[in-house]
Amino acid sequence: MDCDGPVTVRTPLALSRLGPRGRFPPRGSSEDLSFTCNMGTPQGDVSSPAAWLAVMDILLRALEHTPNHPYTLRGSGDTIYSAPEVSFADDLTTFSSDCRGLQAQAHTVSAFTGFFGLTIATHKLRLVVFGGSSPPLPETVVVHTASWRPVPLSLQYSGVVRILGYHFSLDGSHAYQRTLTKQRITVACGAMHHATRSSPAGVALSAMVSCMARASYVGQFSPWTLKELQALEVPLNNLFRRLLKMMPTCATNLLYMTTPYGGAGLPCLSDNVIRRKWKIVHRSLHPSHGGPTRPRG
Repeated sequence: MDCDGPVTVRTPLALSRLGPRGRFPPRGSSEDLSFTCNMGTPQGDVSSPAAWLAVMDILLRALEHTPNHPYTLRGSGDTIYSAPEVSFADDLTTFSSDCRGLQAQAHTVSAFTGFFGLTIATHKLRLVVFGGSSPPLPETVVVHTASWRPVPLSLQYSGVVRILGYHFSLDGSHAYQRTLTKQRITVACGAMHHATRSSPAGVALSAMVSCMARASYVGQFSPWTLKELQALEVPLNNLFRRLLKMMPTCATNLLYMTTPYGGAGLPCLSDNVIRRKWKIVHRSLHPSHGGPTRPRG
């Protein structure tokens, strides 16, 4: 809904009155139920989330009723459920157990974009297989853009795919995201160390609010061990030691022990990640205390 000139928006009632050849009633006639949008919703506007939900809900409901071959996950207890579609802003991720299910979903998305005059960013499309091996014969999924032009997509069996800010390694190692997180922490700590105009308290606050928050977000979805999490803390440990004017050989535990026990009481990255993981487990075991059992797209 950007400001890109007049755009005709068709209501669901107007869509139900398509003619025998798939044409809308003439503009200006008594049966014309469309309206022209001369100005889109500004980014960050209060009504922007509601407008996005009104549009995306149509697509998500259509995908729920698309016959496919679901990819099942284990829920709370011994229950299983089909992996739902995940969408955020203009990004959409769907799951299926084989290419036939993905092809049915691709047809639904292609038809939706055609009805509403949207454009599929084909250069951003990814078709990936988690933990699979390449079949003897190549498989493809076809999406359709304007004028129902087919765009074939080949399966990707290796590399990395980014979903909602997390880089998944298709081989299941999660090594790329761990390396990327370590690099970001190192660069951020180096920049904060050379921020001479900031007070030590301000630098420490920046490290906790920005750097540690981003690392904790990806860490809560990762299978990293405690030793791997503690390896990510090394740049933060060095930064905190310099801010507190501590010797490089000073015990790391003194940074994170509470002040009554003689520590600095700083937040620990590995503790924060593990705490978030336990919250996810708790919400899964006790859905009445933390939301629905089955995640929704």
